[in-house]
Amino acid sequence: MSKTIYLARHGETEYNRLQKITGQLDIPLNDVGLEQAMMLSLSLKDIYFDVIYSSSLKRCRQTVTEVKKFHKGVPIVFDSRLKECNAGVMEGEPCSVMADYTEKFTPRGGESFYHLKSRVRDFLADQIYAKDFENILVVSHGGPIKVIRSFFENTDTLSEKEMSIKNANYWIIKTNLKELTIHTR
Repeated sequence: MSKTIYLARHGETEYNRLQKITGQLDIPLNDVGLEQAMMLSLSLKDIYFDVIYSSSLKRCRQTVTEVKKFHKGVPIVFDSRLKECNAGVMEGEPCSVMADYTEKFTPRGGESFYHLKSRVRDFLADQIYAKDFENILVVSHGGPIKVIRSFFENTDTLSEKEMSIKNANYWIIKTNLKELTIHTR
């Protein structure tokens, strides 16, 4: 079955602006992020979705609230497997402190990037592959989006670190689960 998956990152938060590690802290969108969410919703308004999946964190919920204005009647599924990587004691620290860590590093009280990959791939197996939806919107965070893109692009961890995942941008993945095409918007 052919599927089109739209991957959208939430709008900007104050932690994004300050380049702090947000992880699973439930930080809301700032004013710029609310505007970005509105612009994202306008760019997606004419696209039909069978379902919308989203992280359960507030910044994604706020982004989905804007998108939903043009997609009334489309079911929304909040899935905790789409949450950002739990950075434990490093949440709130400058993003630069994570630059040299590998995917197997686990911050105290957090999870490794390897664990994030595992739970996001479980989400893909349960919700994307196992369901008959053809047009899917996923609203999530930089980490899970990198994992999903790397899965479909068949890239390694180094390439994942190099992927630019900007706030309120979206990517389109078209796949028949054998072939793949990716577009950035």
